[in-house]
Formats: sequence, structure tokens, C-alpha cells
Amino acid sequence: MSPCFMCARLRRGILVTEALKRNCNILALGHHGDDSVETLLMNMFFSGVARALPPWYEAERGMTVIRPMLLCLEEDIREFAALAEMPIVDCPCPGKQRDLMRMKMKRLVSGLSSEHGRMIMESAIGGLGNIRPDSFCDPNILRKR
Repeated sequence: MSPCFMCARLRRGILVTEALKRNCNILALGHHGDDSVETLLMNMFFSGVARALPPWYEAERGMTVIRPMLLCLEEDIREFAALAEMPIVDCPCPGKQRDLMRMKMKRLVSGLSSEHGRMIMESAIGGLGNIRPDSFCDPNILRKR
């Protein structure tokens, strides 16, 4: 388990606790489409699992977690934030390093995007909602055929 994974779980736990103190049962996180694509690539390349960020899930203690910006591109969010004069809070991790897996995935996608434009990320994000289960080698899916 990576330090980033642990830190994210701790932050989410704090957010859930604070939301429950305020009698909230839905927690909206700020993940965007780029995050989901990067997560999918990391999971496929380093864990052997085709798994991205879910748009919503039921968390502990009756909390529903939603990610309303999963279909948005990071560059669009940054542009909107600049126009609206809203601050963007990047990862607060004091140990953030350029060689972390997410940064590697970000550079990989950035390289493709610099060659092919925003179509790369638009297609990748669109693909997250256009799954063809029969094209995977998952034995659970193959048995159902």
C-alpha cells in the first residue's frame, strides 16, 4: 500500500467524520476525468486490474461519496477556476515527488495529448463510460457467454 493511498484514505476519513458532524450523508469529492484515467492506467499497469474511479459509492458509516466532475477535463476546470478567480488546491502532500506513479501517468497522457490534442483525454474519459465487458479476458465474464 503506497503512502499516497494511505494519505487519501486518512483524508477521506476526516472528511466523512466532519460531514457526519454536520448531519450530511453525501460527500462530493473533486476528482476529475484526468484523475480517473490516470487511476485506470496505474491500476492496469501496476496492479493488473482494469479499475478507474467510480462516480459514486457507498462509504463507511452510511456516507455516499460522489464525484460530480469525473466527466470534466482538468484543463477545463483550471480554466474555469482562473476565469472565476477561484483558487485550486493541489495535492497537499509534503512528500509529493515527481516520480510518483500518478505523475508518471500524467506525463504519459500529457505526451499523447501534446501530439494529438485534447481529443486524447476526451476519448479516454468517454471510454470510461463505454465499457465492452466481452472484450476483456475476465473469467467471470467469459463464463457467462
